[in-house]
Amino acid sequence: MNHNHEERTMRNPTFIHSLLLMFALPGLASAQSPDKEIAAVSKRVASYVEAFNRRDLNACAEHFSDTAEYIVPGSSERIQGRSAIREALETLLKTDEKFQLSVAEQRFRKVSQDTVLEEGTATLVSESHGLERAQYLIVHVQQGQKWYRDSVHETAVATSPAESKLQELEWLLGDWTHENASGSTEIHGQWINNQRFIARSFTVRGSNGHELIGRQIIGWDPSAGVIRSWSFDSQGGFQQGVWHRVGERWRVKVSAVLPDGSVGSEQRVLTPETDGKLTSEVVEQQVQGQLLPSPEKVSLVRRMAK
Repeated sequence: MNHNHEERTMRNPTFIHSLLLMFALPGLASAQSPDKEIAAVSKRVASYVEAFNRRDLNACAEHFSDTAEYIVPGSSERIQGRSAIREALETLLKTDEKFQLSVAEQRFRKVSQDTVLEEGTATLVSESHGLERAQYLIVHVQQGQKWYRDSVHETAVATSPAESKLQELEWLLGDWTHENASGSTEIHGQWINNQRFIARSFTVRGSNGHELIGRQIIGWDPSAGVIRSWSFDSQGGFQQGVWHRVGERWRVKVSAVLPDGSVGSEQRVLTPETDGKLTSEVVEQQVQGQLLPSPEKVSLVRRMAK
């Protein structure tokens, strides 16, 4: 949920997006084909991603063959050779732009013992340009004992405002937990409906053995130009919220109907931390017009996959 940035320095306005496509995250290398060449290419892709994420220019350039080419989308222009690609990478990696790349629908196909094709759909989220998506085709060739990117070709795909806006909330995905003497909370977030919505399921267990289960759907409302959420729990209560970003924080204004029919409202501030933590603080809470004492601030921790 965050970000904003400067102008791009490259002439082609889609060039940063295009070039980033060469740094695709490794997908599942065709689960049905444990071929050693495909497995080697997949590892090589992972190596490239690590180098790019730490902005290691030399390591990135080393992943391309001497005669590699990059075809600029929407034109016949080609960047030819490792040296030229390295220059383009240097321009990109010197910027202060923050971005994150993910790949879906990734497929590998072995053409020969020393040639593997990789295709997929890449999604790039950057501070200044939101979400961009492209379909790509990369030709990997083996030279000596290593695999190199020899040709990269991509085609931009239009993205919807909903995808771009919701990508700011991508940090909500995954598993989050909180535990203290009063009980525990577990939350799981995931994309649904072709990444048009975020679904979060939650379980709250009290120290007295009581359990509350619920589900929240977060989506973009194009008519009002805001992010909304709808929540429902196992006791019959439901809520509707509107999300606004304020700097690095998100303020969620919620109206609720409780199981007994009474109505309430709440303002909550969510702050994502860089160390895998999420702070949730209620700054105002009312039921039937009566102001309630604010509960303690809660810190949730992202549970890492084993």
